[in-house]
Amino acid sequence: MAPAVLKQAVIRALLTEIFASVTPSLPTLSPGARYGGLKAVITAAHENTTIQNIKELENVQLDGRRPSALLRHMQRLNQAAVKPLPDSILKTRHTKLMLPQFQLHLITH
Repeated sequence: MAPAVLKQAVIRALLTEIFASVTPSLPTLSPGARYGGLKAVITAAHENTTIQNIKELENVQLDGRRPSALLRHMQRLNQAAVKPLPDSILKTRHTKLMLPQFQLHLITH
């Protein structure tokens, strides 16, 4: 696959919001380092640090979701982070968000 075609395929695969934030930087990338430059631009624009990840997870609420759906949502947020948190932290936060009757069920089983 030609480099130009590969570059276009990667850009098309990006989410619209990411593409919008990366587009202004594309002309500044040198021809010899386009992949590395594009990767660096995307990473810099959308890096999700551990602190940001913790804040996002702290803001998650049950909001009428089923407990399993809440956990999946939290896991997706965590997987999207550059530095994912250990599962034990997710499970602790998940348990705190659960309704008291579900907490009791988790403790006894």
